Amino acid sequence: MQDPIIPENESQRLVCLRSLCILDTEPEQRFDRITKLAASLFNVPVALVSLVDADRQWFKSKVGLSASETGRNISFCGHAILQRDVLYVPNALKDPRFSDNPLVTGPPHIRFYAGAPLSLDETNRIGTLCLIDVRPRRFNQEQLQRLQDLAGWVERELHMLRLAELSHMNAHQEAYLTSILQAVVEGIVTVNAEGVIEAANQAMKEMLQVSSEQLTGAHFSQWLKNDAPLLELLQRGQEGDAEIRDGIHRLEVELVRSNGESFPAQLSFRQMEMGDAMRWVGSVADISDRKRAEVMKKEFVSVVSHELRTPLTSIKGALGLLSATLGPELNEQSAKLLSIASNNSERLLALVNDILDIEKLEAGHVDMALEETQLLAELEQALSMNGPYAKAHNVSMQLEHGAGDVIVGVDKRRFQQVMSNLISNAVKFSPTQGRVTIRSRLSGGGEVFIDVVDEGVGISEIDQARIFDKFFQAPPSGRQAVAGTGLGLSIVRALIEQMGGGVSVKSQLHKGSCFTLRLPARCREIRA
Repeated sequence: MQDPIIPENESQRLVCLRSLCILDTEPEQRFDRITKLAASLFNVPVALVSLVDADRQWFKSKVGLSASETGRNISFCGHAILQRDVLYVPNALKDPRFSDNPLVTGPPHIRFYAGAPLSLDETNRIGTLCLIDVRPRRFNQEQLQRLQDLAGWVERELHMLRLAELSHMNAHQEAYLTSILQAVVEGIVTVNAEGVIEAANQAMKEMLQVSSEQLTGAHFSQWLKNDAPLLELLQRGQEGDAEIRDGIHRLEVELVRSNGESFPAQLSFRQMEMGDAMRWVGSVADISDRKRAEVMKKEFVSVVSHELRTPLTSIKGALGLLSATLGPELNEQSAKLLSIASNNSERLLALVNDILDIEKLEAGHVDMALEETQLLAELEQALSMNGPYAKAHNVSMQLEHGAGDVIVGVDKRRFQQVMSNLISNAVKFSPTQGRVTIRSRLSGGGEVFIDVVDEGVGISEIDQARIFDKFFQAPPSGRQAVAGTGLGLSIVRALIEQMGGGVSVKSQLHKGSCFTLRLPARCREIRA
């Protein structure tokens, strides 16, 4: 006896078979009708719809046989699914593959077998429609074709079964997704390419205080206080803008409820292809609480900062006066305590001033008095102002000016604040006997670049991505932590951007850092 060969695509074939969810199910008239017709048409005692599983053949429909399955290793159908055409065995006793098969030598004493493979696609044959007789038989080509035709009928029924199963799965999945969407606390909405609402969840309806009838079919802009940003996004989507196709697009807007009340919301939209059309799927979050918290935080910080700055200024002045008048008369311990108090008051005052600067910058209340000035003069002044600080830390400074007599348009006071922040940071993180270099250079694109380079501990790649965030301080690496507010670089970025420029950083751990300012260059020569 020859065991059936396992097909190369066996795992894929089994997936295809089991996706039907048909194994071990009850008999069905749709298949029994075919096997009864086959038995009658070909005058055979046994007709089967046999499905070949991993280690068995199972009969979905059977005529003339009591068994519901047999082992795959002794099955004729296991051989039949290895070929596209009908497997035709006129006399099993004379066929070396089956002559000693227990189904031939014992019940049901198979002599004749003809099995037409069943498949749902071009490659996966999952079973057969087969005919069995207890006496040898011969079929002509016309009879074999008729069996093939009946097998096509079985395949059609299997396809219908598969479609019904897929439809059931889709309906179940749709119901599952719908229940999830209805439970989400944020609004979920789908709009077409023109912005007309096609579907929305319960949270969206409650947020706008409208019914499904009022929402579905309405243009989304109807619920916006200012629809310009949304209309621009929709327009770019219709024009096929590549930036629109990729990613999520967030808009902060004012939504209007049905009673006329407005509230701040964040829209997060993504363009998606559904079927043959482009649609927008988005979430809508009411951010009223967040906005109220932001206002309260800003008011609190502003009040506290102003209330602290006046007494701190007085304390700093009093400590300075005390140190100047009584310093020589104080003993070592008292002088040390006075120095600590003075240094800490300066740190607190610097923190308060930084917080006030950030608040003003974020609120847009910082007035820039931009004026054309010679860059070299500003850089020399920055070195002069920060020289004593560098000297106190035993760090040298040098200027390498390669930009010539370039003119820049800056607010002089704010530019010096930017330079002082960068230079003081470079000094703080430099080793003893280290050097800080300020370089300037012109680009061919009408911009001037100013580098502040140190030989310090450097910044990791991960921390470089956050170094300009408020209150962020890179963890110390190979040295003691350096005191600071974590606001300096955030202020640098905000100030230089308001002057029409930008700032970036390049750094390598233990090899130093280079902070680069970029500013528009007005001209190469001083104007008369």
